[in-house]
Amino acid sequence: KLVDDPLDAAPFLPLLLPALQQNADSISDPEARSVTEKAVEQMNRLKDLASKAYSVRGDTSKLEAVFKMELPGDEISAGANTAIQHAAIVATTMMDLSFMEDVQWIKNLMGVLCPY
Repeated sequence: KLVDDPLDAAPFLPLLLPALQQNADSISDPEARSVTEKAVEQMNRLKDLASKAYSVRGDTSKLEAVFKMELPGDEISAGANTAIQHAAIVATTMMDLSFMEDVQWIKNLMGVLCPY
């Protein structure tokens, strides 16, 4: 395993992957070529994982729906809707940054959602 989080490696992939592919094509030693080809395969898997992680990062739509379901009452006011949108952005940012402790969530979201 090269890295724990594929997003950590994503900025380096455009630089590393072409160089590894070029080496895999030009190495004459079969054993070295085999090792390099395995590294290229691993980097391609890492690239796919990073692409998948980027595609779901920062998506607030699901959280907004959950927040709306949890608020009491049938109608949501314009102010509550704005607060929900803000809370969803804050929550997705916290998840993207791996802030998972209860204290952090209470501190950052309670002030936004408590009035509603």
